Amino acid sequence: NCTFSVMKKIALIILLLLSNFIFSQSKSEIGKYLESSNMEDLVKHFGESLELSILNKSGVYNIVQAKVLLTNFFTAYPPEKYFVKHLGGNPSKKYYEIGKLLSSKGNFRTYFLYDIVKGEVQIIELRIEITD
Repeated sequence: NCTFSVMKKIALIILLLLSNFIFSQSKSEIGKYLESSNMEDLVKHFGESLELSILNKSGVYNIVQAKVLLTNFFTAYPPEKYFVKHLGGNPSKKYYEIGKLLSSKGNFRTYFLYDIVKGEVQIIELRIEITD
């Protein structure tokens, strides 16, 4: 009986670790695009419009406008490294990721809210704020 209980706990831990790995893998693409300032792949995850907040500019933008604003940001602050700080959400709600984007010209807190549409990540909101 004790052995069965231990086996159940081990199976649960493995399941949680595996689901966390799968869950984080689906989100890590966006972080990689931010880290490499890969605009072509990043904009593929935008819907028709995007709520965007970068430093002191904030609003709802179409793909072209959002791409220009992000390109200007990445030109001014070339990214060096991106770290995921927190992941959350579930299929009945939206997902989010909070991260830290490091640049030689400053460090930034990132936040993006997204949904899974037809098996693909679709970013609804993206924020980039200066931090320590």
